[in-house]
Amino acid sequence: MGGAFNVPGNQTAKAEFNFFQDPEAVGSVLKAGMPVFIVPLDVTGKCLIEKSDLKNIFQNKTEIFASNLIKNWYKIFGDKKKRYFELYDPLTVAALKNDFLSFKKSFIDIGVKGKDKGAIIKGKFKVNFAFSVNHIAFLKFFLNNIR
Repeated sequence: MGGAFNVPGNQTAKAEFNFFQDPEAVGSVLKAGMPVFIVPLDVTGKCLIEKSDLKNIFQNKTEIFASNLIKNWYKIFGDKKKRYFELYDPLTVAALKNDFLSFKKSFIDIGVKGKDKGAIIKGKFKVNFAFSVNHIAFLKFFLNNIR
């Protein structure tokens, strides 16, 4: 999970948080020569759970733990106008065994310094990046399996 292809970043205008924090690590992955699949903000930002959804769905210990994590996120990071939580990591993990995502191939590199730090730039490394998500199917899967 990382990067932003065709949407603004959440760390800078061009960079997503994870790629911005350690662009050298991203570069190492790109240079490793293995198939790379990126799940960027382009799709993770479409997988949302609203604060109002938390009232009725969380009942057992695991659900209550997940609910408390999300509620604490709202307290610490939540924008009072933005009443939803992006399910970045759950989508990425769930996508390993489900077909929620559609991928395209691209050739990229990662900016490591200055205004391009953490930004996806054109380059020589072939990657598969998620460009669309069936967010309704994913949210249903998430809510059914958190239990």
